[in-house]
Amino acid sequence: MALLTVPYGGMKVDPTTEHSRISQALGRITGQAPTSETSSEASCRTGPTLVALRGTLDDLRGGEGPVAVVFFSGQLSVPVGVLNLRSQPEVGRCGVRPEYYTLLGAAAAAARAQFYIIEPDLTVEAGIRAGLEHLGGVTGGLLMTLGAPEASALTRVARETAGYYIARIEPEPSETDGELRTLEISVARPNTTVRQRPQLSVARPVTSRFVNARATTPLDMMKEARAFRDLPLRVTGYTSREPGSTQVRVVTLFDSPDPSAALSSAMVGLFDDQGRMVASQQLTGTQLIGSPIVAALSVPPGEYRLRVAATEATGRGGAADDHIAAVLADAGPLKMSALVVGLSRSGQFSPRLEFGSEASAVAQVEIYGGSEGTRVGAAFELARTANGPALVTVPGVFAATSEPDRFIVTAALPIGALAPGDYVVRAIVAAEGKAGGRVLRALRKVSR
Repeated sequence: MALLTVPYGGMKVDPTTEHSRISQALGRITGQAPTSETSSEASCRTGPTLVALRGTLDDLRGGEGPVAVVFFSGQLSVPVGVLNLRSQPEVGRCGVRPEYYTLLGAAAAAARAQFYIIEPDLTVEAGIRAGLEHLGGVTGGLLMTLGAPEASALTRVARETAGYYIARIEPEPSETDGELRTLEISVARPNTTVRQRPQLSVARPVTSRFVNARATTPLDMMKEARAFRDLPLRVTGYTSREPGSTQVRVVTLFDSPDPSAALSSAMVGLFDDQGRMVASQQLTGTQLIGSPIVAALSVPPGEYRLRVAATEATGRGGAADDHIAAVLADAGPLKMSALVVGLSRSGQFSPRLEFGSEASAVAQVEIYGGSEGTRVGAAFELARTANGPALVTVPGVFAATSEPDRFIVTAALPIGALAPGDYVVRAIVAAEGKAGGRVLRALRKVSR
């Protein structure tokens, strides 16, 4: 068994036969679900969740037998256009594209994944099962409710995964084209239920040239969608305005949580919804000094998959992805960059991916579109969840820049007394008498 959390967190326990490790790791996981979630917020969570599931399945390709995936979730958003217009939820800036589901279905077929989708027995809004049902449709998965007695669901999973049959299909040479094909199975035995994936992955023949091939450079790893975990990486990004351009700047932050890792080469890329890499940057030498490492790319506004691949001198390689909405947030007549958190060092802002014993963290956001005489207010809040009560509220401090309509707003948030864990920083901006807006950023504090 293995244990993963999605959309963020990743592998908590690698595949193991020591089931006590799974139980111990489960005890350290704390749910962060808000008491209410808008359809837009659900969409922004669904996309990265499906991408994370797909990456996990890509890692499981090539096995002879099936792999059982038990996915616990209370809600997923359906793809844009699946529901009729009257019941279509708010799309927002993170509309779930149909290919998120179709690509996940293809990955499930290639990994021979047997899906079980378990919905907690919670009081939830009507209609939220649609996304979970859609996931079951593309993977052939069974949707169950974890109710009382809970053994009715989990015991069934254990019983049905205790054994399996292998049916071999010999394709014609012309059919070994690497494409997915529809699969239907029926049996003559009475009172028998057959569960199967709706698609079959017909692999191309493997030549000896590629047997045991291994990605050895960042460029090699950028060419594949799967994760590489020999060298663990942490990746995130934030957006800001590209001066003198209609494009958006995406600033990437990454490092390795392994203190012994010394990166020798890295590559950062942004992929559009068609899987094309539309912007990239290679980093070597002094560009890889410091933590986190920073790289900036410029792209048209839109949704992208951010991927970072890196190697170190010992030969270990790693690659990780994040979902990036390369857009500026609205705040009435104003626009905002993404929120970023860090520290103040020698009078300069230095972004951080996590915090330890520091007494305070600096939160920073850029505001665009302001003009002389416009009264603008900004406040920063620190909370446990995106919509939870504020633990701390601090007014923002404005600073002008060389661009007349661009201002940098910062605040020092006291974090020294906080217990280790994950928190949310909220920046709320509004012009006087106008509607406002907000942007969010996770803040992680660890024990040191």
